[in-house]
Amino acid sequence: MTAISHVSGIDRLTFTMMMAAVWIYSLGWVVIKIGLNELPPIIFATLRFTIATCLMMVFIGATRQFSAIKTFEKRDWGIFLILGFVGVFLCYVLTFSALTLTTATDGGVLINLDAVFIAILSILFLNEKSTFFKSVGFCTAFLGVILILTQGDLFFGALTSARLLGNFLIIASAICWAVFSVIGKTVTDRFEPALVTGLSFAIGAPMLAVLSFSIEDVGLVLAASMISWSCILYLGIANSIATLLFFTCLKRTEEASRVSVFFLLLPIFVPILAFFIIGEIITYFTVVGAILIILGVYFVERQ
Repeated sequence: MTAISHVSGIDRLTFTMMMAAVWIYSLGWVVIKIGLNELPPIIFATLRFTIATCLMMVFIGATRQFSAIKTFEKRDWGIFLILGFVGVFLCYVLTFSALTLTTATDGGVLINLDAVFIAILSILFLNEKSTFFKSVGFCTAFLGVILILTQGDLFFGALTSARLLGNFLIIASAICWAVFSVIGKTVTDRFEPALVTGLSFAIGAPMLAVLSFSIEDVGLVLAASMISWSCILYLGIANSIATLLFFTCLKRTEEASRVSVFFLLLPIFVPILAFFIIGEIITYFTVVGAILIILGVYFVERQ
């Protein structure tokens, strides 16, 4: 079964919404790079998730999902605490910090390893079966990672030490998101995805705020230009809209594989946008590495 046949079963409205969501997410990587010219990374992440949390709470309230909280067990609150810490706080401390060191292109490509890590964790902890295609996918994706990290130099001499560290931080962020996704399965089976995401935001955002106020100069926010504030608003508002579009598409199709295939476009869109907007250089090894990661993720998610 090909990616095209997955998409062919989706109606035009769902297709349009998912394409919009992917473009919004892709542009987000470039927007973070622009905003980091003036904003400290953790404060930037804090403001992004403060806005996103408010929007998600409005959506959850408007769709009357808060009533589900009454059915929470003590164990559920522990799970949400972990989700907020790993999937919001730790994941985005790593992501925003990484982008002070590496490129949006590398970040937007390497973050797609989360699907591979989700599959590995699911095999290890959720008793999912390892298949031939998953094994091929693991090997293919990690070969792509090696190409991007080494740029053809097996002694890691092609990239600066800062960019290499940034790329490893992105990979660590992908692992965090995989942990978030696997642990999140224990609650998304019982609660709406928007509620799970919104509560995770609400728990993780204050953690980001505490860290940013502790180690960064908050005064830099007041001195930030309109461009930086536009970046904050874009990430807080547009990315939240993209998330809601994704949840809407999930409900319309009731088949995650039909929707998730669109995210294979991220490693294509991010480098293109980074090239045209901020002039990032796309190397041959990055292109080949991105293709291998896309193929690897596709094989891993192949039904």
